[in-house]
Amino acid sequence: MNVSLDAPPEQRWLAVAAQYKSEAHEMLDYLLAYIPKWAIPIVEKIGLDLEPSFGKEFAAELKGLAKALDINEGEAVVLQLVYQLEEIGINCSGTKSCWCSCCRCSCCRCSCCCC
Repeated sequence: MNVSLDAPPEQRWLAVAAQYKSEAHEMLDYLLAYIPKWAIPIVEKIGLDLEPSFGKEFAAELKGLAKALDINEGEAVVLQLVYQLEEIGINCSGTKSCWCSCCRCSCCRCSCCCC
């Protein structure tokens, strides 16, 4: 499956969402059963205003993904955070890596100032 970065951010993940919609709902149900109840309002608040936490383009991607999956934007944040935490310290080659703070990549193959 190809994700075109030339497509508008809200549309980039539509095909992926369509293919994995039921799995995304199953994963979300599982995660929400284990997330402390006090944390849910925090995640929902982040979902109401994604740009300060994720930047304009990535926020638009999350909004499009949430809409395509029929979930709210806070739930999209939950899925995204779990995805990010799952790979902490692993780069694209499967070896340990640092998290790039200036461009938010974890692959260490970009040309930013700290990779």
